[in-house]
Amino acid sequence: MPAINCPQRTVRSLAGLLDVTKIQSGQLDLYKTSFILDDLIQESIEEIALLSPKHSFNFKSGQSIQVWADRERISQVLMNLFSNAIKYSLPSTSINIEVNSEPGKTIVSVADRGIGVDSKEQQKIFDNFYRVKGSYEQTFPGFGTGLYIASEIIKQHQGAIWVESSKNNGATFYFSLPAENTHIEK
Repeated sequence: MPAINCPQRTVRSLAGLLDVTKIQSGQLDLYKTSFILDDLIQESIEEIALLSPKHSFNFKSGQSIQVWADRERISQVLMNLFSNAIKYSLPSTSINIEVNSEPGKTIVSVADRGIGVDSKEQQKIFDNFYRVKGSYEQTFPGFGTGLYIASEIIKQHQGAIWVESSKNNGATFYFSLPAENTHIEK
């Protein structure tokens, strides 16, 4: 039987819809390990930079924070936030990534200088299949599942995800993970 040649976008879309199904049925499994978050972020930046050489990625941390999480799922969250920053900002702009440690948690931020998110849309963008309404936003492809999946992955890690933004002034997406020493194995 000949191999089917599917564009990568189609494969990602199908994988996203499968993840939505798993989330809704309570079957999105996590395979947690201990790893250095900075290493994963750097790997994710190198991967996404190949797809978007017109954007620059500035990563600030150097803290070598160890987390107890599902490495592949956290990579999925990072790639979603990075690809959204690329999608909603002009080429040749910077995307800034930071990692900070606070008591009991680690916080990652991804900031762009793109179109931003209006305050009344900020909570809704994490809903399944939600797309911001507007003529400019409609020009971007997608089902509205990426941020929903990212938020569910972070929730399953007992973390939080949120955005700070205003229309036409870029957006900064944040997510937090519990500090490694507070993890509970199931």
